[in-house]
Amino acid sequence: MIQLNLLPQVKINFIKSQKLKRVALMVCIPLMTISILLVVFLAYIVYGSQKSKLSSLDTKAAASIDQLNGVKGLGKILTVQNQLNNLDSLHATKPITSRIFTWLNQLTPNDVSISKLTIDYPTKTITIEGASITTNLINQFADTLKFTTYTDSKTNSATPYAFSNVVLSNFSFNNSGGLIVDYTLTATFDPILFNVQTSNVKLVIPNQVTTRSQTENPDVLFKPKVAPPTNQSATNNGGGGN
Repeated sequence: MIQLNLLPQVKINFIKSQKLKRVALMVCIPLMTISILLVVFLAYIVYGSQKSKLSSLDTKAAASIDQLNGVKGLGKILTVQNQLNNLDSLHATKPITSRIFTWLNQLTPNDVSISKLTIDYPTKTITIEGASITTNLINQFADTLKFTTYTDSKTNSATPYAFSNVVLSNFSFNNSGGLIVDYTLTATFDPILFNVQTSNVKLVIPNQVTTRSQTENPDVLFKPKVAPPTNQSATNNGGGGN
């Protein structure tokens, strides 16, 4: 049996291209329709539903704020709650000030009194004001502070000095009720001394005096006046400083 193809090759190619075109249109049109619907749906969510939800949330937030503002004493309640939340951290950093009273009894020489004590924890500075019957005892007090070390629960040997930058910033004489020497001592203390996390802190107090008035023994050259001064005078002295 013999078959003859009466269609030219160009016609055959045209028919094939038409078939491919119809197939492409059948696939692309549904995809384009789905894409357009998806874009419309996303636009509705962004510009319609989402804005509506945000507006609803703003309304609820405003209503909640008005409700909270209507509560009496809310500021005090929130402040107390915040302080309660910070109690643990504050307790872990608070200094143990009571230790200073025991140490002052150990550091202060006899016949030396303290009238005012100031401890500045942020600057780690201690200021002692008081009086004594002689300048020698005040110098001894300054030297004791300078060379005192300490031990704690973490070490059995003496650690660095407990006080540094010890300065006898001022002293003055007055003869009210007898010759009295007023003094002011300032020093920088080691913060470990008052740290709540450091236990069993003990001072190691030396028995030495290093001021020039004691080491050079100028008693032969310098003699006190027979009569005490009648007017109060003030003199600066650096003998007790570093």
